[in-house]
Amino acid sequence: MLPSNILKQLRKTTNRWLTQTATIERQTEDRGPFGEQIHDFETVASGVACRVITAGSSFRGDMESSGNQELMLDRYRIIFPAGTAVDVDYRVTIGSRVYNVVGLTDARQDETDVHVIATRER
Repeated sequence: MLPSNILKQLRKTTNRWLTQTATIERQTEDRGPFGEQIHDFETVASGVACRVITAGSSFRGDMESSGNQELMLDRYRIIFPAGTAVDVDYRVTIGSRVYNVVGLTDARQDETDVHVIATRER
């Protein structure tokens, strides 16, 4: 484990590069008047500093189907400040782009930031 003063400096340096802001939402489920499931999103946090980095593209074969259509997916890494509450199946909106969180990078020992893997449909 790093000494607290070094960890603080690493977090400060990382946060300097988080130049975008995001709204983080989680999916909620409810029942409609006829017993049907209703999916919606509720805001977990807004105005969260972040940075988006391209992690891969659908040109390498990352395709997914929805109904009769194939969707081309691009993969991204989104970096947030340490302690940010985000999980798989959350939705992250940055500007007009919406990303779906599909994985967390949580195997790192020093908690200088939070990394997620996300996809965006084109």
